[in-house]
Amino acid sequence: MAVVLKSQARQMGTKAQIKALRASGKIPAVVYGRHFASTAVEVDADDIRVLFTAGNRFRLIDLEIPGQGTQKVFIKEIVREVIRRDIKHIDFQVVEAGEFITYRVPVETVGVPVGVKIGGGNLSLITRTLKVRVVRENLVDKIEIDVSALEKEQAYFVKDIPFTAGTILTPSRQAAAIVA
Repeated sequence: MAVVLKSQARQMGTKAQIKALRASGKIPAVVYGRHFASTAVEVDADDIRVLFTAGNRFRLIDLEIPGQGTQKVFIKEIVREVIRRDIKHIDFQVVEAGEFITYRVPVETVGVPVGVKIGGGNLSLITRTLKVRVVRENLVDKIEIDVSALEKEQAYFVKDIPFTAGTILTPSRQAAAIVA
């Protein structure tokens, strides 16, 4: 089920106008797609915070755009302020049914490796995100890898990750996790 987010139309403005927009609790954004004209919008910063807190960063969003109805979108890019990490701008990409999306998915480990329990080693997650290509309907929030069988001085490679939702574009010979 997609998350619903409301937006308001906005005019392209000067730096001072964009700064005032951010000060009022709004985030400037743009919506674009293959068969969708680029549209400038603004979204509420609190709504975005709630969206991210709920773990919806990699899910489809039903974005309500005034005068253009509701579009299924994916967050393509987020521009953040360097020091405070506040969101300065968001790019939403309209995704049609059956269309492929290429994006980065976080990797999480499951289980405690044998090499850590018995061998006294340490688990290191080498690859924190994987670049994947999936159909719109197969978006995933994270990829879990079971590292419980890893012994000391063994690695879990990208080629070993079972991923049936699409294609992993990260090089297959890259290590995902190592017990050292």
